[in-house]
Amino acid sequence: MTAVRLERNYTKDEIVTMYFNTVDFGAYNTFGIKSAARTYFNTTPDKLTADQAALLVGMLKGPGAYSPVRFPEKSKTRRNTVLNNMVAANFISAEEASNAKEKPLGLELKIANYGEGLGPYFRAVLKDQIKKEFANLKIVRADGTPYDLDRDGLKIYTTINMSMQQYAEDAQKEWMKQLQSKFSAQWKNRDPFKGDKAKLLISGMKRSDRYRILREEGLNDDEIKKPLM
Repeated sequence: MTAVRLERNYTKDEIVTMYFNTVDFGAYNTFGIKSAARTYFNTTPDKLTADQAALLVGMLKGPGAYSPVRFPEKSKTRRNTVLNNMVAANFISAEEASNAKEKPLGLELKIANYGEGLGPYFRAVLKDQIKKEFANLKIVRADGTPYDLDRDGLKIYTTINMSMQQYAEDAQKEWMKQLQSKFSAQWKNRDPFKGDKAKLLISGMKRSDRYRILREEGLNDDEIKKPLM
């Protein structure tokens, strides 16, 4: 029934595009061809060579069994099978396939981590809020299952100004380098965290500009600490 509905509403090119944009490539939280191209070859789909594209397509028969990281020989054999199919479909020539088969896997792993990209904390809070809103509003996929924000290809527009966020993060990185340099120069070979941690935190708080300003405004210690709790 699902296949019939898909065929009635989408062309085959649209169906395969949706598939490639969401399919699981088996490891490193890699969903979709764009993510796979970046993870395994540090490139984008439009720049994949024939052998690279064949390797990724070959993985889809069994992402774990044909993992180029865990089972390089099996992955290479599967890649070459896909290259043969590409020749049969007149997508590449037999000579191009022969040359591609001679190439090593040529992996250039670039494994994404949660903190990559701009505004990671903003994105984390946003993701949690979207899940709650979807649940409250009962927004689900056509088959009634919840949306997977990591792999369903949703476009989410937010209030964040990416240019200003980039400026802010660049400034923060530059300023932290200066602070670390001053910190290291002050403490040198001493352990700044040795001793009673609570006392250290209180001491640091009392040396801060925020503490000084609030004290000048007439707040006592309890009143100063309360908003931070």
